Parts: sequence; C-alpha cells; structure tokens
Amino acid sequence: MKTAHFIYYISLCFVVFSCGSSRTTKDSPADNDGMDLLMKWMTGSFDTEQQARKDPDYYNITMHIYPIWTDRYEGNWLYVEEAMSAIPQSPFRQRIFHIVYSVGKYIVHVYELPDPDKYIGKWIGGTDWDTLSKDDLITKKGCELYLVWHDGQFVGSTRGQLCRSAMGENTYQTSQIRVSEEWITRKERKLVTQDDERSVTDQDPYIFRPKRNIPD
Repeated sequence: MKTAHFIYYISLCFVVFSCGSSRTTKDSPADNDGMDLLMKWMTGSFDTEQQARKDPDYYNITMHIYPIWTDRYEGNWLYVEEAMSAIPQSPFRQRIFHIVYSVGKYIVHVYELPDPDKYIGKWIGGTDWDTLSKDDLITKKGCELYLVWHDGQFVGSTRGQLCRSAMGENTYQTSQIRVSEEWITRKERKLVTQDDERSVTDQDPYIFRPKRNIPD
C-alpha cells in the first residue's frame, strides 16, 4: 500500500509551499501584501515527517522551495526540489514556479528544467542559475495553480482536465492545495479516460510542515 501510494504521489504531484509569519488576521491582504505573504509562506524547507510517523501509508518527503532570479526577471520565481528524506541527493521532482497576481488570483505557472541533474541541491544557492534563462524552461501546460485568499490562508487548484500526467496520454491530474503559516497541504486526483469510460483515483492530502533542522 505504501509503495503504491508513493508511486501514485510522484506521478501526480508537481507541487508547492510554507510557513513562518506572524500574520493571524483572516482579512484579505492587499494585492502586494498578499504576494509578499504568499512568497514568505512558500519559501523554506519542509517535510512530511510528522505525518509519516503517524500513518505508515505516507513517506517522509522533504521539499525545498527557494527564490531564484530575484534581481533578474520581473515577478516571483521559485525553485522546488522534492526527495525522500532518507536520500536527499536523489530528488524525484524538480520544478520552477513563476507566481503572478491577476484579478484577485495568485497564479502559479509550473515549469520543468532542461537539465535537472545540474541543479540538484541548488536551493542552497550557487551561480548555476545565472547561466539558465527563463526561455530555457519547459512549460507544464494546463498545470497552473490558481490560488485565492480564504479564511486566513491561500487555497486553490488546477483547472479542469487540462494537466496531463506522465502516466499516459489519457491520464490527467488535478491538484488542490492550501498554503498557511503552519503548513502546506496538497491533495491529488488522477483521472483516466479510455474508450468513453472515466475512472477517478483520489489521494489523501500530504501535509508539509517546516523543517527544524535544515542540512548545510
């Protein structure tokens, strides 16, 4: 069950996110304040250790999310790296997020790297980002996340049946996320359409909390 759960997880997620703010109000922040708050909560190192200890169906996964290109390109760019906590040197997912604000929504555009192995561990910094252009990135079409402020947190999802899964051309994924000052949760759903038939597989949310001890 645990192995199947993880295979399902890495084939679907493309993920997000963080905590660490003193803000407690549930009032909607102003546009710029909201983006600053979202970036603050989404920046850091997180894991699912607490969840994995309580439920053996979950793996302990570490996720690093850190800004890149802060003085190079307009907007907010993040590098995302996910790995099993026991083998951090072998990430199973690396993504670039570009977050923009538009008409009450925070849109997370998702990209793949052209040579991901080159950037393993680069969440801690380095000059490799200087040689990479945003034009080199590979767009994950239809996998954008649309977030809004609701009840003291950012909540949102992908839209419709647009984000194609790596599991096959007839397989799509949806993702629902919540970003708060205490955790990031992500719930995934797989949709398979074949010969006019449709099947749906749900995944219970993974809960990422900030790491206390971050490796050098």
